[in-house]
Amino acid sequence: MKNPEGWKLGIQLSYLDGEKLGKPNGWINPLARDGGFVPVMEGDRTVIANLSGEWGPGDRCLVTGDYLWRDYSVQASVRLISFATLQTSDHERGSPPRAGLMLRYQTLRHYYFYCLEVEKVSDDNLMEGYLALYHRWDEDWNLIRRRRIRINPNQYYLLEAELRDERIKCLLDGKSAFTVKDGRIKRGKAGIRSNVESRFQFVRVSTTKESMEEFERERRRREEDLNRIRERYPQPLLYREIDISGFGQKPIGVRFANIRGGDKLDIILIYDRGAVAVSGEGEVLWRLDLPEKWARTLHCYDIDADGVAEVVTLIGDEIVVIDPINGLYKAQRELPRAGPFEGGIEDAVDPIYIANLLGGETRQILLKGGAYHGAWAFDHELKLLWEMPNVKYGHHLDCYDIDGDGREEAIIGHTVVNGEGDMISLTEGVWRRIQPYHVDRPIAAEIDGNPENGPEIAMVCGNLGFLMVDSFGRVISEVPIGHAQTLSVGKFRGDLPGLQIWTCTRWGNYGIRTLFDHRGRRIFEWEPDNGEDAGRPCNWTGEGEELSFRNSPNARGLYDGWGRCVVEFPQNAGLPVGPADVAGDPRDELIFLNDGKLLIYTQDRPFEGERIYAPIRKHHQSQGLCSLPRWLNLKTGRYERQPSVHIPHPPLKLTGARAPRVPPPDGLELFSSLDVSQLEEGPFEISKFKRWYNPLHMSGNPWGILTDGGRRVLCNLSDSVGPHDACLMTGYESWRDYLVEATVRVVSTLTIPSSRGPGRYVVLDEQYDRTPRAGVVFRYKHLRRYCWFGIEIPVQERRSREGKPPSTPPSRAKLMLYDRKDDLWRVMASRGISFSPDRYYNLRVEVEGDRVRCYLNGRLIFDLTDPHMPSEGRAGIRTNTEAWFSSVNAWISKEELKRAKAERQRIYSRGYQVRKGYPEPKLMREITLEKRPVWISTLSPGNPYLLVSDGEGMRAFDHKGDEVWWSEVASKVIPASYDIDGDGREELVIHDGEYLILLDGETGGEKGRTELKGEISAVYADRDLVLVLAKPFWGAWGFNGSLNMRWHRPDLLHGGVALLEDINGDREKEIIVGFAALNKNGHALWYMPKPCYRIAPFAPRAIDTMRNIGRRGGKIIVMACAKAGAIFMRGDGRMLGEIQAGDVRSLCAGRFMEDQDGVWICTWWGNYGIRRLYGPNMAEVISIEPNNIPFHPRRVRWVPGTDLMLDTSDPDVMGLYNCHGIRAVKFELRHKPEHTAVGDLNGDGLDEVILSVGRKILVYGSGL
Repeated sequence: MKNPEGWKLGIQLSYLDGEKLGKPNGWINPLARDGGFVPVMEGDRTVIANLSGEWGPGDRCLVTGDYLWRDYSVQASVRLISFATLQTSDHERGSPPRAGLMLRYQTLRHYYFYCLEVEKVSDDNLMEGYLALYHRWDEDWNLIRRRRIRINPNQYYLLEAELRDERIKCLLDGKSAFTVKDGRIKRGKAGIRSNVESRFQFVRVSTTKESMEEFERERRRREEDLNRIRERYPQPLLYREIDISGFGQKPIGVRFANIRGGDKLDIILIYDRGAVAVSGEGEVLWRLDLPEKWARTLHCYDIDADGVAEVVTLIGDEIVVIDPINGLYKAQRELPRAGPFEGGIEDAVDPIYIANLLGGETRQILLKGGAYHGAWAFDHELKLLWEMPNVKYGHHLDCYDIDGDGREEAIIGHTVVNGEGDMISLTEGVWRRIQPYHVDRPIAAEIDGNPENGPEIAMVCGNLGFLMVDSFGRVISEVPIGHAQTLSVGKFRGDLPGLQIWTCTRWGNYGIRTLFDHRGRRIFEWEPDNGEDAGRPCNWTGEGEELSFRNSPNARGLYDGWGRCVVEFPQNAGLPVGPADVAGDPRDELIFLNDGKLLIYTQDRPFEGERIYAPIRKHHQSQGLCSLPRWLNLKTGRYERQPSVHIPHPPLKLTGARAPRVPPPDGLELFSSLDVSQLEEGPFEISKFKRWYNPLHMSGNPWGILTDGGRRVLCNLSDSVGPHDACLMTGYESWRDYLVEATVRVVSTLTIPSSRGPGRYVVLDEQYDRTPRAGVVFRYKHLRRYCWFGIEIPVQERRSREGKPPSTPPSRAKLMLYDRKDDLWRVMASRGISFSPDRYYNLRVEVEGDRVRCYLNGRLIFDLTDPHMPSEGRAGIRTNTEAWFSSVNAWISKEELKRAKAERQRIYSRGYQVRKGYPEPKLMREITLEKRPVWISTLSPGNPYLLVSDGEGMRAFDHKGDEVWWSEVASKVIPASYDIDGDGREELVIHDGEYLILLDGETGGEKGRTELKGEISAVYADRDLVLVLAKPFWGAWGFNGSLNMRWHRPDLLHGGVALLEDINGDREKEIIVGFAALNKNGHALWYMPKPCYRIAPFAPRAIDTMRNIGRRGGKIIVMACAKAGAIFMRGDGRMLGEIQAGDVRSLCAGRFMEDQDGVWICTWWGNYGIRRLYGPNMAEVISIEPNNIPFHPRRVRWVPGTDLMLDTSDPDVMGLYNCHGIRAVKFELRHKPEHTAVGDLNGDGLDEVILSVGRKILVYGSGL
């Protein structure tokens, strides 16, 4: 749709298109940390694009305007291309694909949203969906009105929304869609948002003259009100200017500590290689040199009560206590082992806390492990008091006298621990205590102002949001505010009882500041910018109401409890550091760093009154983020503070959930058991269980051992993002009749994807199914073909809000019996049951022939016969949520085990007989290099050269292994070879990172070059054509034989590979790249007919062709499209079909069967190592899973007539496989080859297999 020439409202407030994107334009990106819209050429026009990446399209938005905007119109031309979305921190369970207009935007979680929304894809390549208007408030998407429409992914739609008072009129392509009345949001900004592959041609915001005048009046009124309020507050006055230029370069951090005693704080400047302590008067107290980077862990406190504040810090693998005056060590010891599941101790954000755990004059040291696990307590001499190596938390801990006995307790995540290391409370609800809801910062204090009921603990818990519990762990308040990251506690509102809490959000919801009252009820929220600082309490007036010190880019100053900046920072003061009382007046000073100087500002007027507010801050624990009430009587010099009350908290007696007792089966023997009762807490080492293996080992080891009551249990432990897909298998692939059982406790109803790294936000095994499951597996063939019996919990959205009870886990679940085949989970039987995350359930399956009997806690639930399930296979367990297994056993009869072993031996014998019919591999030559190669390649089919690069140059070897030429130019990618310029000699095209270079293939001499900087994916060559693919996933160049650019397609989607081949038999090669076919001039011949697939997560990672069968013949294009599986297409672009085989990223086609071609595919993320052979009719010929290591299969012509598939995944299975999945040729190597190439080096029509192992190149042939 074209951009309309005019707009009916008179004043244009803002306009944005692709040309203006990325330039100063009055628009901001609240999700800049997660990425943003990018400009993309679409034809002759630049559009605003939400481009998908490796794992999918991200959540993107842009906003403009003012929070005081009320009546205006927004217009945007939107194209919604796909249906794939990501699971993000903003949408924990995922959300439907949407793209549209944000109206009256208040925060990233509060606005109206008028959008296109996809429900499903129809057979005619259109998308069924809605034109919808929502009112969004946190996780509640309240549908106001919607209209069903069909969405063409090739078409732009003009979305318009007109807002006037409570009326919202929505239009589509200039025609009214619907008009509604809704007054829940009065004012706000305007913007666009998308969580799906989409494009915006332009966005325009306009208003009327009357609305503009009303906005200006309201803005002036608020400015006048704010100026009157500011007059009541003291203004900053420069108190001291301290020259710190002689200490080194700019400090990397600043801490406050009570070094000299008394009430005044001192300042510690942290540098890369040490620290300097100065007083508020500028006196240097000490200077300490430390090894690089370790000063940032430093804390200073008099821990041994000798009158000197020691430095406690980490240095390398040790924790040390140092006298900063003389630099001598007072104590040192080796660091304990960090948490077993993630990271190391050096990953901790702030690992050291000083606490009064024992109640005496000395202080103790609390050490936090790395990356969310482990805590240790030491005395002042670094003697170990207690350890909790598996306790979970987020970034910070806290300490507070919880029970009022004069000793502090440690608040470690959801756990409160006393000085003896005993747990005295846990946050109620085991489903809250999982790592995705880790506590990034807890603060314990007497928040509600009533000491009789004990202190409260305020927590920010990631995606769970804000949580407040009492001293016994009982939930007072739970509010889903987004990914809650930081908080501070202080007396921010004098008109409210108790203390108040500021929080701020991060991942997916940046910068939403929320103020809570003394009972954890939300007072209000606002989004001044998209930083992540909740703000430190600042006692600026001394009158008992604190301000919030904020230093993010667009929210700098002291803010009151109504979100108003009542004290502005001085201009040119420099970088705000924080508030601290360094002058002796209980009121705080403001500290700034400015070009080698430390600037200290105080109030421009003295305090007048008899009592001054003098709060207690523990910088050695909460970094001053907790401000406890206290008053100083200026006449008597005495402090007044609220007394504490002793409330006993005995250690918890954790008995754990009771596991049901089920007698062992009769007539069967125990084949294997996952008995972890005698193992220590920590990571689960599967090597101790010889008969078990982990098919998902390449995703890491999510299994750990915990103590539930007095029992050791095997757990699928969630990390900081969530629980991974996890399974363990035992038995033989030839098992038929056996019994498998597991006793399981499902403690969480949350699921995340089965991948790690960036892909952890995308479900790779079950792309759109996030249903929590835990149970037993039987008749297992491979990771996508098995039967499963277990507990399935309905996916529930948490919608706890103010005035509603906290969220609870579902009380009902289902027992499900499935026969899984790829993405189809065929229901064999189901039954509802009562459910609790505090209970264990014994699941047992007996399988005999086609009969299946399923038991729950010893009671028969299902008894059925099904001839369609797999006839044989292994046994095991699988879960995609946090589940604890107290026992897992596999039982089988002697007779069945004997039969299975005999069948296994028969299969091995058959493989031996097959191998006798093929020539054994012969080592034709061995080449030793000076360095390990970074890649190896044959130049082209039939060319007798082998090309090798060691990263510093390239060498060419002939078929005898003799070096033909050497070049000092090294290519970053495998070169392409062809007679490009038509002179009868092959050329090489390489890319060294800066230039595209043409070399003579016979001599290695340079024939030309052109500048092309940056990373590329691959290079291809043909007559008068050099094709270069940019780094995935967008962009390609075409050059002629002289390396002059012929065309550039920045909008071209690809997966890093292309194919140059004559597909249609017209003797002209086409370029198959991504989902398109181009001619040599870069013009598109056709696109894949399903636009919704044309996104980066589905971009082909491998492309090959095979001959069709039947009358029409021709070639079939096969694409490995990652999560979309394998796609089969005709040479004219028509789609033959798709195979949902998992995450397919590699394939090879060839004459694998005697009478027809076939294609071998291999699965990767979440489905590791499934090999399948398909024919031209897309029928599966064979599927095998000899191991769970993905690899790139290669076609090898080993003997005349047919091809074999080369598997180099592991030495145990390495070889050439026939169409029956049998290893026909076995390679005897001790180590896995780092690089592989296949080519006919001898020119005899048969291929050689070239392997690089270490510095050796091994060339194998059949010898025929």
